[in-house]
Amino acid sequence: PNIHSTLFYSVYCYMDKLTPAHKVNALIEAYKLYLEQACAGRVEGMGEEPVLSFTRAWMLIRFFESGMLQLTQCERCTGQFIAHAHDPETGFVCAICKPPPRAGKTRSSKKVRTAKTAKKIIGAKQATKSTPKKVIKESSSTAKTAKIIAKPQDKD
Repeated sequence: PNIHSTLFYSVYCYMDKLTPAHKVNALIEAYKLYLEQACAGRVEGMGEEPVLSFTRAWMLIRFFESGMLQLTQCERCTGQFIAHAHDPETGFVCAICKPPPRAGKTRSSKKVRTAKTAKKIIGAKQATKSTPKKVIKESSSTAKTAKIIAKPQDKD
């Protein structure tokens, strides 16, 4: 998310400073460009929501304007990335140069969980289709057994 936020904010700053689009128009145009770049080359992810929603993009700009966030330079690649305003700038390494341990795992695990859930639902539907027949058979045989037990046997 930090990389997506940085991409969006960099485009926004460019649009706001160097084009006729300012503030709201820059926000809209920057978000359109962000969506184009974030979805570029993704075949399977066409129906998925973007990592950075429009609301979060708008809040990101508000956080920068209020001084809560800043751009900090990565020591390895020298790129500017979003960081908290009062974090020390020395020793900062971006998420591209040093990815977090579980980077990219959440989406793949979500797909696996979704597939497992779908299999459970399909299995449950198939089980419910056959269950009433079994219940009826069991209840009728139970009723017959109950009648046999309740009926007194003839003594010879």
